[in-house]
Parts: sequence; C-alpha cells; structure tokens
Amino acid sequence: MDRDRVMEIVKVLLKSQEHITINKIAEKINVSNKTIRNDLKKVQEILEENGLTLLKKAGVGISVNGLEENKINLLQTIKNRTNYIEPYYSDERKFTILRRLFMSKKKVVVNEISEELYVSNTTIHKDLEEVQKWLKNFNLFLIKKRNQGIEIEGEESNYRRAISELVFQIDNMERLQEADYINYEGRLDYKTKEQLKSIINIDYKKLEELISKIEIDMEFSFSQEAYISLLMHIAICIKRIKEGNDITLSQKIFDNIYTTKAFKCAKELSRELESHFNIRIPESETGYITLHILGSKMQEKDLEYFSLNKVDELKLEEQIARDIIELSGKSLGIDFSEDKAFLNGLILHLRPTINRLKYGLNLKNPMLEEIKSNYPEVFGVAWICSSIFEKYLDLKIPESEIGYIAIHIGAAAERNRKTIKTLVICHSGIGTSQLVSARLERSFKEIETIGIVSYVDIKKELLDKAEMIISTVPIDISKPVLLVTPLMTREDTKKIEKYIENNFNKAKTKEKKFIKKEIFYRSKKFNKREEIIHDMCKILSEKQYINKHFEQDAISRENMMSTEVGKGIAIPHGEIANVKESCIALTVLEYPMKWHTEYVQFIFMLCISEKDRGKMKGIIKKLYENMDDSNFFQALKSNKQNGVNILNKLEL
Repeated sequence: MDRDRVMEIVKVLLKSQEHITINKIAEKINVSNKTIRNDLKKVQEILEENGLTLLKKAGVGISVNGLEENKINLLQTIKNRTNYIEPYYSDERKFTILRRLFMSKKKVVVNEISEELYVSNTTIHKDLEEVQKWLKNFNLFLIKKRNQGIEIEGEESNYRRAISELVFQIDNMERLQEADYINYEGRLDYKTKEQLKSIINIDYKKLEELISKIEIDMEFSFSQEAYISLLMHIAICIKRIKEGNDITLSQKIFDNIYTTKAFKCAKELSRELESHFNIRIPESETGYITLHILGSKMQEKDLEYFSLNKVDELKLEEQIARDIIELSGKSLGIDFSEDKAFLNGLILHLRPTINRLKYGLNLKNPMLEEIKSNYPEVFGVAWICSSIFEKYLDLKIPESEIGYIAIHIGAAAERNRKTIKTLVICHSGIGTSQLVSARLERSFKEIETIGIVSYVDIKKELLDKAEMIISTVPIDISKPVLLVTPLMTREDTKKIEKYIENNFNKAKTKEKKFIKKEIFYRSKKFNKREEIIHDMCKILSEKQYINKHFEQDAISRENMMSTEVGKGIAIPHGEIANVKESCIALTVLEYPMKWHTEYVQFIFMLCISEKDRGKMKGIIKKLYENMDDSNFFQALKSNKQNGVNILNKLEL
C-alpha cells in the first residue's frame, strides 16, 4: 500500500467541506476507484487514531466527522512532513515509545511522540499505561513530571536487562530497508542487526571484528545465540558508559575471574573498545564481559575435564544443582544421588546461567521447540524445577533456560534409568514375537528385551535371568506370565503398565487420593488471557486453594514466557508457595481466544502444593499423551462430571 497516496486521500477529505464521491477523489489523485476503495480501511484507521471518524453515505459520498480542532491538527501534521510513516498498532507504538525513552538522554515530551506517530495525546497516554506495565516486569518506573516530560527510573542492572529484552521484542518499527545490508558479511542476521541499530546505533562491523578476535585468542567459537548476546551486551555497555552510567560487580565474583584467560581477553577487548569508541571502560565492565565469555565457553567444555570439589565460589550453584537433582529424581522416580556427572554438569551450566539471569542476558535456545515436542515429560520436570531458581535468586527463569536444564535432566535419566529384563515368548518365536518386542520397547523405555523365543524353546537360564515374562500363548511355568495378544492392543499396554507400576516402581499407593478438580465452562468472549486468569483465580481464591499472590505471579510468568503448548491448550501456573491446597482447575471456552501466538480453548491451571509436587510429572506426562486424542477433549467439553473423571485419569 502506498503510504503517500493514503495521506493524499486524507488531505482531500479534510479539505472538503461536504461529502465527496470516490470517483472525485480518484480523479484528484489520478488512481482508479478500486484503489481508493482498497485504501479506505487505512484512511479510517488514521482518522480514528486522531479522534475523527469516516462517514459513508450511500449515493452521496464520504466525509470526515469530528472536532474542527482535530481536523486542523491532523492536516497541519501532514503538511509538516513530506513522508508519512504507516500507522502503528498499539503494541508497535508501545515499543516505539520504549525505544525513544531508552535512547533519549533527556525527558521525552508526549506531544513529540504523538506527532511522530500521528495519534492524539489521549492515545499516547493510554499507550503509556502499557509501557508502565512492561517496565514493571523489570522493576523500572515511568516518571512523569508536569511540563517537563517523561523518563525511566530504576537500578542500572534492571535498566540493562530491560534494554536487552527490548532488542529481542521490538518489531523494526520504522520499516527499515535491506539496502545497506546487501554488502554486509558479518554473522548478524538482518533483523537482529537493524533492531540493534534502532536502539543503539554504533559501528557493529568493528564490534564483530573484536569479538572474532576473542574467538581466536580463546580458541573456540561462540554459538550464534551466545555471539548475539555478547555483542548486544557490549553495545549496551558502550551506550550506557557514554551516558555516564556504570554497573557494579561484586568483589567475590571479580576475584574469582581475575586470573582467567577469559579476563585477559576481555581486558584486551576493553582497550580496543576504549580506543575505537572513545570511552573509558572500568574493570567492573571488563569483569562483566568476562562472565559472558565464560558463560558461553562453558557450554562447550567436556565434563570429564573438570574436577569439581567443594568450592566457596560455587556454593550457590551446588545447592541449586542438588535441589534440581532431588526434585527431578522424585518426579521421574529415578535415584540420581550417585550421579556425579549430573551434579558436575549442572554446576558448570548453572554458573553462567545464574549470571545471565541476574544481569538479564537472554541466551536463545535453538533446540527449545524440539525439546518440548520430542521430550515433553523431561521438559515438564525441568519446568517444575524452575521454582528452585525463584527460591534462591528471586528470579523467574525464562523458557529457553528451562530447555537447557531439561537437556541435563534427560541425559541423566538415560544414564540412570533401570531396565526391566524381559523375555518375550510367542507361538512361532519369529514374526509376531518380534512385533511384540518392538512395540514393547517403543511404549516402555524401561523394558530391555533379553530374548525372543518360541514356547517350545524356553531355556532355564533365560527364565532365571528374566524379571518379566510376556507371552502371546498360555504357558505353564513357575514364574508369573503376562498374556497379551500378538497385535499388542491398547488393553495389553495398560495391563503391562499396571504390572510394572505394581511390581517395579518404588512409589506404591494403598488407596488413590485424587487432587481436587474445578471445571468452569465459559460462553462469554474473553479478549485477553489476563481476564481468564483473573476469572479462574478469583474463584480458586474464594475456595481457599490459592492465596492473593498467585494470580499476579501467574500473569507475570505469562508475560515472561507464554504457557500455550499447542492443540488449543494453555497451562498457566503460579509459584508453589502461593498454593494453600492442591487443585487442577480447567476452563473450557465456547469461543477460543488468541493466547499468545495460538488460539486456545482449554486452560489448565495447575495449583500444586509442596506436598504434591512429586505428582506434577505424571500429570503433565498424561496430559501430553492425551493431546492427540479427540475423545479426551470431547469428554472435557461434554459435562462437569465427565470432565472430572477425565482429569482424575491424569493422575493414574
């Protein structure tokens, strides 16, 4: 769509004292009637943003309705600018305002923003409410001073954390062209480069050269995600130093990194930066760059090269690692207590992770979607473990970091999973028994097939070695035999699952006591996910399942990482400490709504208390298993009793 043409249409309408036909407008601008009709939607958006409306009268024409003052202001604004920037949606305006606030060295005046975005002051004031909410996630505050303007206030570390996040969220507001990117040969993709430039416009080519030199000196290559994160950190560092701001680094951390090779490289980098960008970099900034280098490099080290004894500087990392090991072990039913590789691997991973979390560095996880899709059970356990970070650091861990924790848990699970030595017996001993064996190993990771034999070829040594015997034909032996059909039906699978649960799993329950269930059917249309979360939390709070802090915690988590998981499902949740009594709540919407990027109809709110924490793994696992079953969703939608029965099955 031609933006200048749209503005010409607006000018024609504003200058007209009466209704004007589309034919007349087309003649004035020298385009077709169809073109004018196609542009009217955009014309209407511009008018509405400026407190005006577009009136259409059949057989007469169209005109602009509203205060003369608003018409004059819009017309004057168009005259003052030769090129009109396409109107922004509210989210786009929010990020544009944030960018202006972070870039400006002085207070920003509302009138200037409204003129830039072609909207009224009233619209900007509404946008500022959203800006304030966004800043609150980083403990920053929007300060408004009468007749002076607005600015952001807060701690320097939070300021940097917010800028770091903004770079990843901003959507190239000014429609930057790719012309200057054609001859670019660096490692940054166009979008990231332009997003960085839109906030911090410095010499990125030189910056990339200096980071490449670090890779040579350190004898390793950054991953693309770590490369971008380090480049972004240094860019923010340069900008903030030029503005007279600095960030502190504890002496304890500084003493621990001072003798490392990474610090020497960071020191050399700092000297180069000082020379090229005409700034002075304090040692605290050099130390912070060192932490980033170490955090990235440690991901590529082989665990066997590290000998980790009790180190004072790693006490926090070791405590968090031990808590993750204990909680994941309980959730998966695996004893990890003797797995030193798991402990050491977590400690090494947690050291840079904690630094990234504390200082707000965002390390993207390119494997995240694959982990969530292929290993939902392990990702669910890692998700449960995220509460440990809140306990020790008072920080919420992003989904990308949960994915990295899931990798460590999954590797440990594979190392420590106890197998059940299983003998498969069949009538022929060849075709059907091999089919049974293949399906067993696909359905049960804990099963290890030690033999596939005909019932006439059973040997004593195999019987003695077998911990479980599965047969497609009745046989008379002294050991228990599970009889299944040659095609291994769903009933057969359930029978084996129950046998394993009763005979091999440590956790046995005499009488099943289900977590309480609450189901809400909603026919009203919801516009925002916060409305649904509030609707559910209000009832759950009244019924004494949760305290007053649970709702805000759940909303804050959603703002950090969406809990939509596909198939029309979202799983919002709050901190365990804010749960009084465990409950699984479900809202079924008559009208699905857009949660973040996907439409959602089923909202599962998992309110799990400390004493029931171990049940979370099984619930999440069963939920993922049922996501492809249309009957599961039909039962949830049918009525409350059916829904409760289905939800109870998630605990079996």
